[in-house]
Amino acid sequence: MKKMLSILLLCVCIGIVSGCGSKKRTIECTVTQTLSNYKLNATYKIYATGDVVDKVETLEVIDSSNEAVLKEFESTLNTQYGNNNKQYGGYDYKIGIEGSKLESKVTIDYSKVDMKKMVSDNSAMKNFVNNKNRLTVKGATALYEALGATCK
Repeated sequence: MKKMLSILLLCVCIGIVSGCGSKKRTIECTVTQTLSNYKLNATYKIYATGDVVDKVETLEVIDSSNEAVLKEFESTLNTQYGNNNKQYGGYDYKIGIEGSKLESKVTIDYSKVDMKKMVSDNSAMKNFVNNKNRLTVKGATALYEALGATCK
């Protein structure tokens, strides 16, 4: 009996030390698209604990010799991320043009995003969250794959 109790205690200790809780992981999605007047290279890093997304970091680089195209992207992205941050919170972004490239760096902290409101405002988001309105890894990868990204 004593030996069995010792083995059980050892198993419990191993489970605690090895972090039997939810596993942290990172998934990286990338996409390259070339259109007639610009080229997009993007990386989306999804940081998750278990099956729930904690944050996403994006880096999008748009290369174009047409300054008007870059200015239009700059305006659109600033408006989009600014509106999302005002409505839902959790968005930190920096967008700038240097030469023929626009660089957009965005961090979305899902612990700060009002996902309940986001799902309420956009019913399609219901497909990407769990029953607690938390963005799932499966949902996030599906969103980026719909944009043409490959996720690993």
